[in-house]
Amino acid sequence: MLAAVPVTLALAWLTTQFRYRITRKHLQVTLFGLPVRRLPLSDIRTISARRLRHGERGEQWWNTLHPSRRFLTIRRRAGLFRYFVITPNHRYIFRAALEKAMRELKLPMEAPEAPDPATGEEDDTPQEGATPSAPPLGDPRN
Repeated sequence: MLAAVPVTLALAWLTTQFRYRITRKHLQVTLFGLPVRRLPLSDIRTISARRLRHGERGEQWWNTLHPSRRFLTIRRRAGLFRYFVITPNHRYIFRAALEKAMRELKLPMEAPEAPDPATGEEDDTPQEGATPSAPPLGDPRN
């Protein structure tokens, strides 16, 4: 029982070490620079800045213990879990980079789903003409 506390703390710390990297053909989740999960860019159907709705299940690759307003939900074309959730520091900048990588490969992408009014979540997508702030130079966290 006493050993459960250090194990829990170690696992919580490990989750904060996940990083996200966009390669030429994949979105990678890395731990200490080593890929632990790859999602082919060709498997991405939509990208939205929202949480999973009630009843939706997906892979959760959070890199924070407090993910509020950092969710980026990727809907896959195929697979057991259709949703892939990550929490980059600057989700709109990361989303734009992911969409750019997909455009460079000339991959089709559908428009993101509209926010669900039943969940009570506010629509936090940037307004037209708004530009997200850039991350600080040398910021290793994504």
